[in-house]
Amino acid sequence: MAETKEFQQWHVETPYLETHCSLGEGPFYELATNTVRFVDIIKKQLHTVSLAEGPSSLKTLQFDEAVTVTADIEGRDPQEVVLIGAKQGLAVLDRKTGNYDYVTKFGQDQAERIRSNDGTVDPNGRFWLGTMTDFGLGPFQPEGKSSLFRLPSVSFACVGSGGH
Repeated sequence: MAETKEFQQWHVETPYLETHCSLGEGPFYELATNTVRFVDIIKKQLHTVSLAEGPSSLKTLQFDEAVTVTADIEGRDPQEVVLIGAKQGLAVLDRKTGNYDYVTKFGQDQAERIRSNDGTVDPNGRFWLGTMTDFGLGPFQPEGKSSLFRLPSVSFACVGSGGH
């Protein structure tokens, strides 16, 4: 049987960042730049903060639709472009301009009722992305509107492993 280890625990009296997230998710540590990026799904924002520079380095991108998760793209500078799960599917985000282009869309009936949710990159470079009923569009529905997609790495120049 494996040895049981104790969790480290920290007590925080004041927040490190004052982003006032409505639904902050998807933290991703960028090793090369010592930064953390995360999304606010409800406010449709992507936040990035340098751990070396501290809270004053916070940068926020605002979008017209929800961005739910991010991942690095192998061979591409994550300070320039990253992969994002967005309202309608998977997209490549230009972090300098804040513009993104869809790589693929979900294409389901009633697409306005769904959005991407959580996602991750597996050890083989494939991106897995889930969907769910979007907020404000009535009760969550189990009628097949929630799905799990696996996108092959060759479709978008091989996604690198994330969340170091």
